[in-house]
Amino acid sequence: MVSPSPTLEASGYLTTPHHTGRVLSGTEQVGAVKLTTVDRQLVEYIRTLQLGWLQFVSWPIVVEGDWTNDDWVTTERDASKELHKLCCLLSLLWNEAWQVRVGPQRSDGIPPQALDDSAIPAIWHLGDVAQRGMRDEVELPDWIHTGWWHSYFDEKVTKKSAALSLWREGKLLQPEHPSFALVAFAASLEQTGRLFIKSGDLPKTLTQSGRRFWATVDTVASPADATLLRNANVYDLRSAAAHGERMPGLETLYGPVVVPPFLVNGVPDSVGEFVHQTVRILGDVSRSALLRVFGGSP
Repeated sequence: MVSPSPTLEASGYLTTPHHTGRVLSGTEQVGAVKLTTVDRQLVEYIRTLQLGWLQFVSWPIVVEGDWTNDDWVTTERDASKELHKLCCLLSLLWNEAWQVRVGPQRSDGIPPQALDDSAIPAIWHLGDVAQRGMRDEVELPDWIHTGWWHSYFDEKVTKKSAALSLWREGKLLQPEHPSFALVAFAASLEQTGRLFIKSGDLPKTLTQSGRRFWATVDTVASPADATLLRNANVYDLRSAAAHGERMPGLETLYGPVVVPPFLVNGVPDSVGEFVHQTVRILGDVSRSALLRVFGGSP
């Protein structure tokens, strides 16, 4: 079973999107697996850093498939790889991190079933919020199906799969570990750039990795976003975090509310700019590059 990842927004403000009512309109066959939405929403509670709770509501998806290996250990590992690929594609499609919630199980022993809701916290006084019962039925686009099979037959599968996995890890890290989310988004963008930017087309003013990074940004980002990322020296920030020089995100002041720049009167806080603007835009640009590779659209 897979579902959106319950996320603690450590900054105190939403940094990653979540659509509570999104649900598949029916059964979908994606490659070798069948996807079916469970019959009710999953309700979970996340403890916030401000002595409270956040209710997280989602529609999980049951994933079924047939594998014919001789032993369960091999079957379980093969099935897990397929679940990871599915989570990556759904994350890319809906721009939020999806994750495995129940690992591969023998369906003849334990039939698919909905997960139990989290226990309601003793201090929860809000009751059922408006998100409960929401249904916004959607169908999967064609590029999800072709993207699945490209993972098997495309000669560039390693670069595509690595870039997609890196981007999803960035989405998982973004709310609580934005410095490392930035590293993941930048790495995904560099890897994706290898698929449609030739080395001979790169300018000669930076290292090859830096040149490919900025060439990919200029290819897929809007002029405004490209300018913002340059003004933020985002590749230098990536290098500082990756090589241990510093963490520009909220990791070193974890706990206080980090206010977005558009809510600040006067000069914005550098951490607020990084968390709510720089990392978000780099994640969106990296996603745009991946959608270009997989044939999707934002």
